[in-house]
Amino acid sequence: MRIEPTEFDLVVLGTGLENSLIAGAAAKAGKSVLHVDDGEVYGDDWGSLTLAELKARLEAPPQSQEAIDLGEEVEGLGVRRLARDSHPYSNVEIHEADGVDTGPSRDYTIDLAPKVAYCIEPLIEVLLKSGAHQYLDFRLVECSYIWQHGQLRKVPASRSDVFRDRSLKSSEKRMLTQFLKMVVSKLGDEQEEIASDRPFVGWLEEQGLSKPLAELVLYAVAMGEQTGTMTTTQGVAALGLYLASMGRYRDGSGAFMIPYYGSGDLPQAFCRLCAVKGGIYVLRCPLAACLTEPGSQECRGVITQEGQHISCHGLVASQQWLRSFLADAENGASQQQCRLSRAVCVTDGSLREGESQVLVVFPPGSVGGKNDRVIHAIQVGHPVCPKGRFLLYLCCHSTAETAKQDLADAVACLLREVPDGQNTPSESCSTIKDTAPQMEQSRNARNCIDAKEHEPVEGTTPEATAEGERLEAGCAPEGADVLVDVRPKASFVCYYNETVELHPPCAALPSNVASCSGPGGLIGYREHVASAEAGFGKLFPDEEFYPVVMPTTLQDSDDEALGDLEATLTTIGAAGD
Repeated sequence: MRIEPTEFDLVVLGTGLENSLIAGAAAKAGKSVLHVDDGEVYGDDWGSLTLAELKARLEAPPQSQEAIDLGEEVEGLGVRRLARDSHPYSNVEIHEADGVDTGPSRDYTIDLAPKVAYCIEPLIEVLLKSGAHQYLDFRLVECSYIWQHGQLRKVPASRSDVFRDRSLKSSEKRMLTQFLKMVVSKLGDEQEEIASDRPFVGWLEEQGLSKPLAELVLYAVAMGEQTGTMTTTQGVAALGLYLASMGRYRDGSGAFMIPYYGSGDLPQAFCRLCAVKGGIYVLRCPLAACLTEPGSQECRGVITQEGQHISCHGLVASQQWLRSFLADAENGASQQQCRLSRAVCVTDGSLREGESQVLVVFPPGSVGGKNDRVIHAIQVGHPVCPKGRFLLYLCCHSTAETAKQDLADAVACLLREVPDGQNTPSESCSTIKDTAPQMEQSRNARNCIDAKEHEPVEGTTPEATAEGERLEAGCAPEGADVLVDVRPKASFVCYYNETVELHPPCAALPSNVASCSGPGGLIGYREHVASAEAGFGKLFPDEEFYPVVMPTTLQDSDDEALGDLEATLTTIGAAGD
């Protein structure tokens, strides 16, 4: 396929979120944009796939491009190969329950990069200012929980939640309320009074919070990743973001929301925005090389895998495509990576009855003392999976050799049956299992799970037989309190590790080449928006990154224009419950 025209202000390789943010901003600024992707669907490592596509994507070996003879110089320009020869996914383990129908593969929209967004964060601001919000819907995360002492504990989303929480003592309720009021009062100008590089966890202890409350604030409100790594300055800023997001689009709602049809809709929204502004899109179009100016190494064009030359004044690509540039950096120090452990589960019910979108935080050491880093879990329901089914995503920074070793115990804490050949969780989780709140009381022994009716045994009364069967099934005698494990079962579990390319320093690349990172963990998009804005600013220093465009027929202020757009998002958020 021949691409016309053959000259552009910007060529963007890859349709990940950061790439698409830059493409959309450039098109809105009046630049000509060619946006290509070597895949068959939008999103790259940020995309959403069917169940069958997920299996194929994770298990596919790295695909090496057929080499074409480029030479060392083309029309006086240097040639740098663009090649993605590594596969980001490893240690893939897929387990499916025998005899359980998970439903048609096409009924699933499974995210490669599931994330929740704060209700007020840079991504939301960019969606509103750019108008890209009209290309996707959101729904609110209904509840957040923290795993403490072997049970799910609700994270308060309002002052009334604090006082309704039966797990808190009266003194703890007062303490937490006073602490949050103090934080709110010191945000803004007074924040400098508590700004410090000392560990945030130490500052929390100084405020008199009990250990469970400090843990809740650090990991489930400030969303810290690891004990001791967050400074007080960072922690207070994170608290401010969380508190500002609470109840943003509905009274009493939490701080997070998610795209209604999957996180893959986010990069697609900005791709649509770019296309509306004149950007040209070509899928299944890998680039073979970048043409560079001798000396400065600035990009002057690209060569497609089919050999077509495209002239351009700037190039954007994911770091993995730019290894030939980054290899020039001293000792390769600019090639930064992190390794994540991920899991995807298909379950037959919700973690909490009546709740579809749920966020769970496992603090370090909360899963049998094994997890050194925080584990985050997100549950979502229809329409990204069939009705009656739910998707459960788990993610953490890798500390073990495989993702299964990092996450299997956390999965076993939330689900009562897992088709992985090792249904029994570790000893610590077996204890957790007995005290979890999902084990609900019932005064009717006939509600015991999996209890079956049988014919009376000869020589016994029907009543005696029924009582014996209840005892054999693990149920208490009739009339006694029993614990019923109502945690959902998993019919599909997939564990895998992902190697994520991080942000290299802008100075490591030529002045008109910008790099994008891959997806990180499950919480927030702030660093990705910041990275995209930095890349755009490097390429187009005289242009503003997604400025507010004022209507030509109205004399509204910026605040009024944003207010109208936010009203639209408010409606979307409320409708997504």
